Amino acid sequence: MTTAVAPAALVAPRQRTRAGIVSRLGADGVDLVLVEVVFAMIFLGYAFARFLITNKPFELPHPPVGVTSTLQFLLLTTYLAWGWASTGRTPGKALLGLRVVTDEGKPLTIPRSIARAALCALVGPILLAWALVSRRNAGIHDLLLSTAVVYDWVPRFTPAG
Repeated sequence: MTTAVAPAALVAPRQRTRAGIVSRLGADGVDLVLVEVVFAMIFLGYAFARFLITNKPFELPHPPVGVTSTLQFLLLTTYLAWGWASTGRTPGKALLGLRVVTDEGKPLTIPRSIARAALCALVGPILLAWALVSRRNAGIHDLLLSTAVVYDWVPRFTPAG
């Protein structure tokens, strides 16, 4: 007869340690897909509203590349900053059990979250590539802003009851 190992016993040794690049890339991929879906929904919503309000046929807008790039940058920056400033997690990070914290393990402030999000939205993959050679699994943006991405599966607070 074998004994089952408690899930907490499996994750406890890695809890609050710095996340590796594969976990981070997976979480970032999920977040990027979600942001692109939201962006597409905004375009569809705009086209549908224009169709209902005017007598123009239904068609997607064709703004210049600079406009779409700026809108995507702002949407991604807002999405990332909101997640990191509120809970330290975006949906992608939550799915993979990751949290963004300061080097001291504290939650990010709003200005630090916005700065980190803007850097990641502009040149994220280039900055994250440094984590491949970093002993701390830190991207350049983590070093510049004193942040870390850690494994955080176990809830820190238990519900009152």
